[in-house]
Amino acid sequence: MGNGTSGNPLAQIHESHHRGSSCGSQSAAHDLQSLGVHPNAASCDRENSDAEINQAIAVFQDGLGDWSYAGCKDLSIFIKKIREWAVDLWTDLVAEKGEEYPIVFFRFQREGGGRLGHYQPARNDSGLKLEIGINPKHLSAEPDIDLAETVIHELLHLYEDLWGNPPRSANNYHSAWFRRRARGLGIPCSRYGAGQGRIDPSPFVEWARQQGLDGIHTHGHLDEEAPSCRPPKRDPWDCGCPRGERVSVLVPRASVLAARCERCGEMFRKR
Repeated sequence: MGNGTSGNPLAQIHESHHRGSSCGSQSAAHDLQSLGVHPNAASCDRENSDAEINQAIAVFQDGLGDWSYAGCKDLSIFIKKIREWAVDLWTDLVAEKGEEYPIVFFRFQREGGGRLGHYQPARNDSGLKLEIGINPKHLSAEPDIDLAETVIHELLHLYEDLWGNPPRSANNYHSAWFRRRARGLGIPCSRYGAGQGRIDPSPFVEWARQQGLDGIHTHGHLDEEAPSCRPPKRDPWDCGCPRGERVSVLVPRASVLAARCERCGEMFRKR
């Protein structure tokens, strides 16, 4: 009886791998070629392979009729919409020098801490590249413009990663470049990525209007010329002296001033 590998090229490749001889290695390479696989395929045109894989996943996602996750149904409809927005946003607002849109791998992933989405630099846990994740719990609760804002925010991370000088520190750090670009587009954020409203008028809000997105007026808008609305870091504390003679002291917001005015003899009080 035979050894069961006759006529089975994959089994022959497996067997030759364990022989450990140069003849076996040559045989394995020959068998790979007989299967239509280049022996150096792993190192050949990897960037194109990433794009082809992400495109294949997109086609697969679009064809799903039973895609539900985290209480959300019809996710193929959401993903098509997100993908179309991404191409438009990249072309119209993100690419500074007309860089070609990279084929992104979009996924839905539950995230804590109120996070709306993420961009994964380098490869993810499955070896895929250019991943943007969207938190599905916000799909039904948030209007279209908020979802689109999450998409462009993550696209800015992707752009900075591929064509900029991305920060390598922890804590979801958003670089000065990122914050400047985000504010210029009308979606300002803090150093740690927290949204600070939308500027209206702005390129992003104008794009949203042209797209007919809902929810444009449901989010706190900022006037482009409005001063910063950050709360002061210190609060004024006053003594009990008459106005014009009263002593005021600025005290850090988290502190309490336990002091008495030498002139009037009263304790300082927070204004």
